Amino acid sequence: MNEAETRWTLAAFGASLLVFLSTFSTHVALGDSPESVAGIKALGILHAPGYPVYVIAARIFSTLLPFGSMAMRVNLFSVVSAALTATMVFLIARKMGATRVGALAGALTLATGTSFWFYAGFAKHYAFSAFLLAATTYAVLAWRERGGWWRLGLAGAVLGAATGGSWQIVALLVPALAWLVLVKRPLPRVRDLGAAVVAGVLAVVLVWGFVLVRAGQNPALDWGHATSVHRVVDLITLKDFGLGTDVLGRDDSPGKKVGPSDAVLLPVRLLVYLGVLSREVGWWPLLVGLFGLGWSWTRKPRVYAGFLTLGFLANLVGAALVVPPGGVDGFQTTLAQGGFLLGALLSLAVMVGLG
Repeated sequence: MNEAETRWTLAAFGASLLVFLSTFSTHVALGDSPESVAGIKALGILHAPGYPVYVIAARIFSTLLPFGSMAMRVNLFSVVSAALTATMVFLIARKMGATRVGALAGALTLATGTSFWFYAGFAKHYAFSAFLLAATTYAVLAWRERGGWWRLGLAGAVLGAATGGSWQIVALLVPALAWLVLVKRPLPRVRDLGAAVVAGVLAVVLVWGFVLVRAGQNPALDWGHATSVHRVVDLITLKDFGLGTDVLGRDDSPGKKVGPSDAVLLPVRLLVYLGVLSREVGWWPLLVGLFGLGWSWTRKPRVYAGFLTLGFLANLVGAALVVPPGGVDGFQTTLAQGGFLLGALLSLAVMVGLG
């Protein structure tokens, strides 16, 4: 990275950081924030699916920061994670062919989005989960550009760790990442793919192994008491919420599920979720992003266009199937639904940069 590129990258980080710091609070917020602060302080297990990697990372950050209350330090962790995510959007857009001004516009589109901005100062996993997804994408792009089995191994490790934040959002981005890895000439070497798989599996085992060990130590906050592999699986699959994999597709379950009615209503829900995205970033950025996606399909290599299309649509369809969006009226509704759209928001921000 040359000196000019470094300055622009720092500008993306600084500008987004200022956006988040403008509304930063040192106090415990509402919703899940008290649980997050308490769980991080106790190095415990949060509500299903536990969010262990978020707890570990925030605990390390809060321990290294030598001042302020625990609430302030955990909130600041979200701020830093959000600013780093916006910076990653800048870097990803640049690697995909965006101008510096365009890439910066994409980064700030994400930073000023309603729910992303709100949760940037909130003790919740969204900002950190988004950073892990963006970092994985950047590592894969770096591997495509410069090779090296360790780069793809690093991407696999970060993606595996991300399952300890929000594995559902990770799963929705996997098809797009697989496209980015496999649609390559020459084809990826077996050593590179093996490094990614081994590193990813090892990260998953370590993250969820931590839950198994820590739950056995009976921390002050211990959702689900996952002291056996069976209980860890129940935690991951949200069975304690009545949302386990055994209810998927059943219409008689009291919990959320995917059934025939969800498939029938999918087109309507997709339109509603597009409305949510328009309230998240505004209609003009949404249209610019769609234009940027179309433009990327006219350029070679088209692998980037495929990645953005899959990342955007898979997240949109997955969220629409599992989480009925309701209406788009009201600030709170946009916040709640925006949390399920991290993959789509990241893709959209890069698309804006290209547009």
